[in-house]
Amino acid sequence: MNANAAFDGSGNIAPYADDVEASTYADDVEASTFDFSLRHIWAATYRNRFILLVSIAICLVLSIVYLLLATPVYQAQASVKIEEQSTRILKADETEQSRNPIDAARFLQTQLDVIRSRSVAMAVARDQHLFGNTQFLKAMRAPLTLKPSNILTPRQAQEEQVLAILHDNMSVSLPPDSRIATISFRSPDPRLAARIADSFAESYIRTDLQRRYDASAYARQFIAGQLADAKQQLERSERAAIDYSSSQRLIDASNGTENKNGTSSPKSLTVSRLVATNSAYADAVAKRTDAEQKWRQAQGASIMSLPEVLSNTAIQTLVQKRAEAAADYQTQIQIRKADYPSVLQARAQVAAFDRQIATLAGNIRASLQAQYEAALRQEKAFGGQIAGLEQATLGEQQRNVQLSILRRATDTGRSLYDTLLQRYRELNAEAGIQPNNIQLIDRAELPTVPVSPRLMLTLLIGLLSGMVIGVAAAFAKEHLNDTVRSGPEISRQLNLPFLGAVPQSSSPMREVLLDRKSAASEAYSSIRTALLMASQTGLPRVLAFTSIEAGEGKTTSSFATATGLSRIGKRVVVIDCDLRRPSLHKAFGIENRRGMSNYLAGQVTLDQILQSAEENISVITCGDIPPDPTELLSGHAFPQLLMSLREAFDSVIIDAPPILGLADAVIIGSNADGIILVMESGRNYRGESRLAVTRLRRVGSHIIGAILTKQNLRDSGYAYSQDYQYRYGDGT
Repeated sequence: MNANAAFDGSGNIAPYADDVEASTYADDVEASTFDFSLRHIWAATYRNRFILLVSIAICLVLSIVYLLLATPVYQAQASVKIEEQSTRILKADETEQSRNPIDAARFLQTQLDVIRSRSVAMAVARDQHLFGNTQFLKAMRAPLTLKPSNILTPRQAQEEQVLAILHDNMSVSLPPDSRIATISFRSPDPRLAARIADSFAESYIRTDLQRRYDASAYARQFIAGQLADAKQQLERSERAAIDYSSSQRLIDASNGTENKNGTSSPKSLTVSRLVATNSAYADAVAKRTDAEQKWRQAQGASIMSLPEVLSNTAIQTLVQKRAEAAADYQTQIQIRKADYPSVLQARAQVAAFDRQIATLAGNIRASLQAQYEAALRQEKAFGGQIAGLEQATLGEQQRNVQLSILRRATDTGRSLYDTLLQRYRELNAEAGIQPNNIQLIDRAELPTVPVSPRLMLTLLIGLLSGMVIGVAAAFAKEHLNDTVRSGPEISRQLNLPFLGAVPQSSSPMREVLLDRKSAASEAYSSIRTALLMASQTGLPRVLAFTSIEAGEGKTTSSFATATGLSRIGKRVVVIDCDLRRPSLHKAFGIENRRGMSNYLAGQVTLDQILQSAEENISVITCGDIPPDPTELLSGHAFPQLLMSLREAFDSVIIDAPPILGLADAVIIGSNADGIILVMESGRNYRGESRLAVTRLRRVGSHIIGAILTKQNLRDSGYAYSQDYQYRYGDGT
């Protein structure tokens, strides 16, 4: 859809119905920024496609050259398992206390830093004999000679070179959800890469074990020193306790034994004697009490009723025999007389048994008295001993206070010594068997495929680099190139209505315009329609076509507009006012004999310069090229000529000279009803375009709009965007 404009009553430019879309294109851009961006990005890319393709081609060629010249690099990988906890060797049921997640992450990161550390690299270099090894430097493509240094000796410089090579070619990685770290090493020699990767893993484990051993060695040395001090202190304490005990004659009689009830026996001999005497005194009191009770019972009761008498076996035997003798006597007395000898004998036997029983019972009662008296004497004897021992014990207890202090110091020293000795023995036992939380999982295998250079990755990088460079170059070119290339740019940057675009053609424009089905002919037909609605009264009577520079198509536009108006029955006169480089006569195919310059100079009349070119079209050619065209156009003849032509023709079309550098177009524009700016696509810069428009507006020229010519839509990347192109054929 083309943009058409019209003058309203105040002289302002206003768009009309069928051409609103192009004239308000800037508003459409603001309302649809995303579409605007995609269109312009594609247009810029398409316009600079050759730059983009050349950049991609160059980068791909450089990538191929790099692939051919680069040294293949192989990467070998060894893996180790890093546990946060390690099992104790001597106590298999115990493990180190688990860490919280933050400490665990720090621990793992610390282990990775240890693998990358200088000490591990130093261990690898020494283990593989890399210091001073020229074969290693050749395999790693490193220089064999180094620049002299004022700080490092040659040997130190070589060592630093080897450590730098190991550090730069070694890498370690640990996935977030795993505890298996991968140690990688790169080298042009695959066997060397595998050997160094294994050496890094082994050296890491070995240095970790050595670090643990060194830590325990320090602990052993420290505890050994503390143990020696504790031993000396214990010996001094024991010696002081023994010396004091000997000087005070404090004898320990317990010998470390305990009673059946779990209490310790007395440690002092005096206390031991007091305890023993006190125990014997208690037994004596108990015996005396029992003997006294038996004796008092024997005094107040019948002798034969005493339990001791009744329980005596001899008395029991005698009582039994007396009972038998008494029974025999009763038998004899029943059958014989009292004086019978056998009766007398039986009675005498009973009496004898009574005497024996009475004698034996008396003896028993006498023994009870003797037992009581003996128990009483023993009780008194033990009581006297206890009184003496108590006095001795009280004195000894006062001396035992200091001995207890010395013994407590001895016990404390012995406890400390035993604890240190036990810990020292544990450290000695654990010294040769260190717990380790690092295990070698996989050794490095010999790599067979190089990791660098990688064919597809290198080509992809080359392709992307070419695209980035090409896009950057296109972006720079687009920003440096501020020419006007499209109708929206005319509307947005010059604030002019866009009347239409004329496509570029390889054939002569006259032939193209004669073909009414051509794209150029259709474009000018659309422009003609826009001009017919350029104001409320229709087509301005006097139209001037100008351009910023020469060769932009103003003469062709004048010819095409005149031809189009004649086809709708308008009587048109076309004036060639480009008195410096006339070309209108060539467009109409007529001779340039006498014309505009001759008329303005007063040499001919109007009828003498009017030439009939086509039906309804009259042409006034340039005529002779004057020395000062500006002076001729500034006279009174030019306005009078336009007044006469305005009355004689429906439309007067002026082919004016370019604006920049000349005053002719400004003079012509001030005398015309409207002026049309013809611009070649991609030729005029924005600054000079704005300057041209400013010059016209400064003299009061009415700029109807702008026409864009020689636009190659496909090469510019816009295709069928905002410009109208209509083609016949195939039912369209």
